[in-house]
Amino acid sequence: MLTDRIRYIIRLKDSHHKLAFSFSIGVFIGISPFWGFHTMLGLIASWMFRLNTFATISGIYLLPFWSLLPLYVFSTWIGIKSLGAEYLILNIKMENITLPHIFFIIESLFLPFLFGTFIIGSLLAFLCYIFIYLNIKQKEMS
Repeated sequence: MLTDRIRYIIRLKDSHHKLAFSFSIGVFIGISPFWGFHTMLGLIASWMFRLNTFATISGIYLLPFWSLLPLYVFSTWIGIKSLGAEYLILNIKMENITLPHIFFIIESLFLPFLFGTFIIGSLLAFLCYIFIYLNIKQKEMS
């Protein structure tokens, strides 16, 4: 399924840069924490920046839904390490978990979560840009 989408993107008649950039913007949006708005954000980005809509939407749905939870946990950890906020993890004590305490934990982890998803999303978008661009170049040469 994923390989079929990538093969189709490579065959599209658009510039190498535009296709690779469209796909990578889609990957970045797909990793963003704006649940429920990914498709709308992809369509808006495609329209605003004149991207290839199919490549952008394909990038958004690159990762299966079930993989987002581990990715978001990892992104939050990256955000905590990047911001130097290790004290947030040390302050979580399971014996006094109450609903207000859970909301406090979520609130305190929100900024590291946003920062971490930005870092991971940017990195994956960059890698996907290179991957798609090189595959389009290789197809053109053959």
